[in-house]
Order: sequence, then structure tokens, then C-alpha cells
Amino acid sequence: MTGLRGGADVVVATPGRLLDLMERNALDISRVEALVLDEADRLLDLGFAEELEKVLAALPPGRQNLLFSATFGQGVQALAGGLLREAVRIEAEAVTASEAPAILQRVVEVDAGRRTELLRHLVKSEGWRSAIVFVATRYATEHLARKLCDAGIPAAAFHGEMSQGQRTDTLEAFKAGRSDVLVTTDLAVRGIHIAAPEGVVNYD
Repeated sequence: MTGLRGGADVVVATPGRLLDLMERNALDISRVEALVLDEADRLLDLGFAEELEKVLAALPPGRQNLLFSATFGQGVQALAGGLLREAVRIEAEAVTASEAPAILQRVVEVDAGRRTELLRHLVKSEGWRSAIVFVATRYATEHLARKLCDAGIPAAAFHGEMSQGQRTDTLEAFKAGRSDVLVTTDLAVRGIHIAAPEGVVNYD
């Protein structure tokens, strides 16, 4: 709110937080010139539709709308139909099977108490120097990263309760090879580019 007092050219927000700022009179969107809905498919999937409607109702009619979406299902098509006039659709070509990297996928059944032991074995036996491990909670990221470090495997936790500076430093350390394993929540699923990790594990 303090940062908005002097005005802003661009505001990036979730619909809920945007509405919260509007209700507190910290933000006026009645003169917005362009609306960008990033990950429009996700906004609809995650139940943001009602919040999105309220935001759209507060915007001026004479604006440019841009929708970015990984998929173009019925929900996104309906949203596009209601928002866009004389729309231009730009579609990035999908990677063909011949261009896609060969990915070996495995499902391993293991008792919950031995998952960490199995993960240590996989990291060491496969020789992974850049592995991403997905867990369910912030606590699990820190707990598992600590266990791996105790076993001599350089690992780092990565989750949404870290400051932006901490997240940036952690990612840079991982990309530079200073940690072999990045233990993360679904925070790392979207919007973060990590080139060709050697292993990806769904721990939970």
C-alpha cells in the first residue's frame, strides 16, 4: 500500500489481493489502459472466477485485454469471448515428439518412513547433480533439505514463505551447482525456469 501511494505504471497482482487494495482505497483501476490475464486457465481452475468478475466490473470499457494461457479449454474460450473484440490469437507451436527429450518415468512404492532413505539412494546411485524434489508443505521442504544435508548431499529448501531475496539466492545457488537438490513446494512448478534437471521427484 505504501508503494502504491505515488502511483504505478504497472501493477501485478492476484485477483483477491487486487480487490483487497481496492476496498481499502489504496488502488483505483478505473483508468487502466491494459489488462493482462496471465495463466488465464489457472485463474479459472483455481476458483478465481468470482473475484475476476468483480475486478472486470471495476475496469473501464475502453481498454486493451490480453490473455496468456497454456491451454485454451472451454472456460478460457468463454472468458475470451466475453472480453475480447476483434481478437488476434497468437499460438506458440507445441514441441513435437521428435524434439522432446527422452524422459524415463518411474513409480516406486515405498513405506513413508523409508522415503528419505530411498531419495538419498536415488540421488547417489543416479549421480544427480541437479534434482528437484516436490513436497507438500513449507515445513517438509526444510525438514527434508536438512536430512539430505546431514547425509552429505548439498540440498536447499525453496518455498513461498522465503523473502524474494532468499528465493533468488537459493535458485542461483542451485543453478550454479552449489546445491545438488532443490526441495520445494509447488511454488517452483510455474514461472521458474530450471534448464534440464537430471531428476524430478514427487516425494509426497
